[in-house]
Amino acid sequence: VEELSQALESVSISSPEFPVYTNVSGEPLFDPEKIKHSLIKQLTSPVRWYPSMLNMADAGAAEFIEIGPGKVLQGLTKRTNKKFRSSGVDRLEDLGLILN
Repeated sequence: VEELSQALESVSISSPEFPVYTNVSGEPLFDPEKIKHSLIKQLTSPVRWYPSMLNMADAGAAEFIEIGPGKVLQGLTKRTNKKFRSSGVDRLEDLGLILN
C-alpha cells in the first residue's frame, strides 16, 4: 500500500472522458483524486464485482471485454447476468480486431 501510494503521488491522472469503475465501491468515478484513492484501497478491499457490473449495465454498458490471458472474468460476467455479452482478447493490440 505504501509503495503504491508513493508511486501514485508522482502520477498525474486527468479527468476521464468515461467513468472509472473500481472494485472498491462499484460506483463510477470521475475525480482523479478519488480514482487514485480507490486504486490504493483496491489492494486491501474486497472485490465488489456484482455491484460494479450492475452499475455499468445500468449506465448503458452492453458488452464487456476481458483483456489478458484466460476467460475468468468472462465467466463471472455471464454468471452475473446471462444477458450480458462478453468476449476477450489476449493482448491489448488485438482489441481493435473485436471493436471493428
